[in-house]
Amino acid sequence: MKVYKNLSIGATVGLDWFSNFQVLPISLGLRNVFGDTKTKKVRIFTGLDAGYGLMILNEKTSENQIITGGLAISPMVGLMIPTGGNAHFTLSMGYKHNAFKSKIENTSRDNFYLNETDYKFNRMAVRLGFSF
Repeated sequence: MKVYKNLSIGATVGLDWFSNFQVLPISLGLRNVFGDTKTKKVRIFTGLDAGYGLMILNEKTSENQIITGGLAISPMVGLMIPTGGNAHFTLSMGYKHNAFKSKIENTSRDNFYLNETDYKFNRMAVRLGFSF
C-alpha cells in the first residue's frame, strides 16, 4: 500500500531453513522506490522488513522441548522490473537476521536438567519477489 509518493508499506512472509530448524518470518515491509513512478523502466528500491520469526513448522526432538521464535529483520537494496501492468518482479540483495530459542527441560526429581540454546543467524540474502 502506497503511503507517500515513493514509499510503500506491506506485509511479507517467507520461509528460512537453518540446519534442523525452519523459521516462518512474518514482517512489516517498507519500500522506497527511486525514480518516476509513472515510468515503465527498471527502478532501484531500498527496503526494510522487520517482524517475528514463527517456529510452528518444527518438530520437537523430545516432549520436553520448547522452541520459541524471535526477531526477524532484513534491510535490502534491489531492482523493480515492470511486468507490463501495475505489478513488478523484484530482485534484491541484503542482510538477514533471525533469532530464536530452543529449551529442553526435565523437571523430574531424580534427573533435573535444563538445556537452553539461543540461536542468532546472520547472513547475506538474495531474494526474488513479486510486487503489486
